[in-house]
Amino acid sequence: MCDQMIISWLNFIVLTATLFFIAKYTVITKDLNKISQKQLDELIKQKRLSIIPILYPQLLQHGIKFAMQLTNIGNGVAVNIHIDKVNYLSNEEDTYYEFEDVAMLSPNEPTLLPYASYFLGRIQHPDEGLLQLGIHALADVQLCITFQDLNRESYEEIFQMGKSGAKFISLNLVNNITA
Repeated sequence: MCDQMIISWLNFIVLTATLFFIAKYTVITKDLNKISQKQLDELIKQKRLSIIPILYPQLLQHGIKFAMQLTNIGNGVAVNIHIDKVNYLSNEEDTYYEFEDVAMLSPNEPTLLPYASYFLGRIQHPDEGLLQLGIHALADVQLCITFQDLNRESYEEIFQMGKSGAKFISLNLVNNITA
């Protein structure tokens, strides 16, 4: 009877230890699964960032004439590129630049953007425009550039130009369009 009691206690101890190790293994496996999912999500994010188009607007001056050049400095192709109208006098809604849309820009490809300049609602001669986006501007303005990549994901890029120079503000994924 004493041997049977010892065997029962040993079985109980072995089964309890086994239960403890199985529970610990389950917790560790669950934590490893969470870590691997986070790593996978980060890898997907890094892959997306490595092929994202990034657009760089630049004001070019040739003598007294100005032109806006847009260059894709990212690694992906940008399509359906649109720049919202740019109000260059903050208190005048009808004083703005309007740029033509661009169908596509490949990586490292620049393009000159045709534009129209409006002052108090009247179109200006092109040579009189774009001065308000350079360093001699009265204030800073923001260019809101929307575009898509080849995966049909939409982006919004904010770029500041004007009195304090040109600088990148943000690039945001706007939505994910599924086919």
